Amino acid sequence: MTATIDPPRLKSNKTSPKTTPHRFPAAALIAGREEFTDFELAVLEGTLPNDLQGHFVVMGSVGTVAMKPLGGMRAIAASDGTSRLAGDGMIHRFDCGDGQMRLTSRILKTPCYYADRATTEGTRYSNLGFHSTGMARFSFELGFRNAINTACVPLKFVRDGQWRLLATWDAGLPY
Repeated sequence: MTATIDPPRLKSNKTSPKTTPHRFPAAALIAGREEFTDFELAVLEGTLPNDLQGHFVVMGSVGTVAMKPLGGMRAIAASDGTSRLAGDGMIHRFDCGDGQMRLTSRILKTPCYYADRATTEGTRYSNLGFHSTGMARFSFELGFRNAINTACVPLKFVRDGQWRLLATWDAGLPY
């Protein structure tokens, strides 16, 4: 399903009548919360090298559980009043091999995610709910929500055989 929105126009500092307002990309205002499992990506032009092997991990914000949907799983990120930067984090893993690229993505479902979901409008615990404060979501009873949507940091402790992926946020604890 496709959504069309009119992106906000940014005012120019120039006073010339020939100046056209800059347009913010509409795609940057829309967040997709749909999770994918082993989704094969189509190559639009050219081919992927057969010897391209490995994984590429990207993390980004996809808005909050309180966003109003536009259709399907897409929504305007700030439709609940929360900045796009304070939304849930989603990890996208791109798997490369045999001339193909596949996508697997998951929203990071931390305790804060479940608390926000359980306290949204219309739920039994909505009186405990999180509210937008611009750059964060806050509940008077539960405190500030940890969005963990900024970066993935791989790490391996000296005596640990496993690699771990630390999900981080500029203003909260890692997970």
